[in-house]
Formats: sequence, structure tokens, C-alpha cells
Amino acid sequence: MTNASSSEQSFQLSSGGLMHLIQRRIRGPGAGDFPIPTQLLIAVTLLWLPLVVLTLVEGTFVGDVVAQQFIQDVVPQVRFLIALPLLLFADLAIDPAVGVAVSSLERSGVVPDDEQPRYQAALVELQQGRDSIWPDVVMLVLAFSFTWLFQPGYGDSAIQAADTSWLWSISDGDVNLSKAGWWYVLISAPFFQFVLFRWIWRFLIWTGFLYRISRIQLALRPTHPDFAGGLGILGLT
Repeated sequence: MTNASSSEQSFQLSSGGLMHLIQRRIRGPGAGDFPIPTQLLIAVTLLWLPLVVLTLVEGTFVGDVVAQQFIQDVVPQVRFLIALPLLLFADLAIDPAVGVAVSSLERSGVVPDDEQPRYQAALVELQQGRDSIWPDVVMLVLAFSFTWLFQPGYGDSAIQAADTSWLWSISDGDVNLSKAGWWYVLISAPFFQFVLFRWIWRFLIWTGFLYRISRIQLALRPTHPDFAGGLGILGLT
């Protein structure tokens, strides 16, 4: 996106960043991101399906080999089969709303001509925050760090409820991760945290954009039919 006036209608808050760069490398320079169903299929295949395969191989998917079987553990099922799809499919609702809001601010006359430079600067900062790869790099580091520091079995109350789990086993007081546990700690859990952090980051930069808009001398209209002076679209967003 090179300028604000040509991009509001197609503005997507979920685009940009490291994941967008990786998808462009895979699909080609002129291609966009993978469709959401494809992203979901890739995510479930990489994050949840290997846990199923590894627990089946280790005999911890079902049965009485361990106290806490994989099929009984609600955490991975909710994270990867419910929460993750919701986070990915949120693009389909949030992106159009944000695009309409940006377009409305540009075209409704709420931003007067003499304040357009400040509005354009705020929009450019929003784009830069969305497109920069460095926040994604930081979020990846945080996701891996949090997952490793708080990995299952270390200060986890669940270990008191189950001596053995599909995630770990205990030997001489030491907690040993299973193969499925290592996959969960090194791949599945960090990626889920990254997707969550990524939406938190986009919420923060959108909030920052709205704050910068609030510092502009807007041409609000008391008689506007949205009962918000012409800013009702922001409430919807």
C-alpha cells in the first residue's frame, strides 16, 4: 500500500507482518495470503494432528497407559479445534469492518481538508505497525519463551492430579516430556500463543490509530443520523 487514498477500501488489519511475508514467498510476489480455510487446515495439520499421531504411537491417546489420556485433555482440543479457528476466522469479520471504517473516515468529510495531513500520517503509522516484521519476531520470541518457562509439569497443579500424562512422565521426581509433549512445547503451544499475540498487537495498533484520530480537530455533525456526529462506524468496528 503506497498511499492512503488508494487503499482504504481494501485495507486489511490482519495482513502484513512476518506471516504475510512468508506466504508471499511460498505463493509468489503477486499473490495474497492463503484463504482462511487453507490457513486453518495448515494450522490444524501442524499443531493438532501430530499430537494425535504421536499419542497414538506412544499409546497415550486412549487407554490406561497414563492417567491423563490425550482424548481426555480438554486444553489441546479447545485450543486447536475451537479457539484457533475462531482467531483465524476473525479476519473475515474484522477486516471488512476496519476497511469500511477507514474508508468512511476518508470520504465522509469528518476529517476536514486542513487536518488531512495529520490523518494521513496516522494512517501511515497504522500501516507501518501492521506491516513491520519486527513485532512478529518479538511475539515469536515471547511465545516460545512463555511456553518453555511455563511448560507442563513445572509448577503446574495438573501434575498433582495425574502422575502420568500424554505430555509427561515422572521418574525419581523429575518430569520428562513425551514425544507428543515436546511437539506441544516446541511447536503447537508457541504457535497458538503467537496467533493470539498477533491479534492483541493488531488491537493495540488500531487503538493507537483511533487515539491519533481523536487528537485531530474533526468536523463532527450533531445532526448526523448515526447519533455519533459521523463517527458511528467506529463504534461498529
